[in-house]
Amino acid sequence: MSYKKIRDIVARTGEYQDGHGKSKGRYVNAGSLLYNHDDKSYFILLKRTFNPAGLPASDKGESDAVVLSCFDPERSGGKGSGSYPRQLSEKGGDQSNQYGKQSSGYSHDLDDPVPF
Repeated sequence: MSYKKIRDIVARTGEYQDGHGKSKGRYVNAGSLLYNHDDKSYFILLKRTFNPAGLPASDKGESDAVVLSCFDPERSGGKGSGSYPRQLSEKGGDQSNQYGKQSSGYSHDLDDPVPF
């Protein structure tokens, strides 16, 4: 099967305030939209860890539905992460450490009563 990733599929999980007080969306990557060159069909590849039940309810009264958005992976300038903002911590801060790598968000102090 010859296929190509054409979109990142993301879900909005909430919002946060940036350093200037502007409201921004918080997103999670839920999967990918792929195109099959052999039979000219499309298919969706969802991450096993994506749980739509954990998304906040819509204000529009459709509590049993979730909205998933599609973004061009090329527009991000990264490795197919999409043109949506990168995931931020609960406090609104960037989760990358001093070396630019993503931290897990968990405490490495085993004496901490709540290590996450």
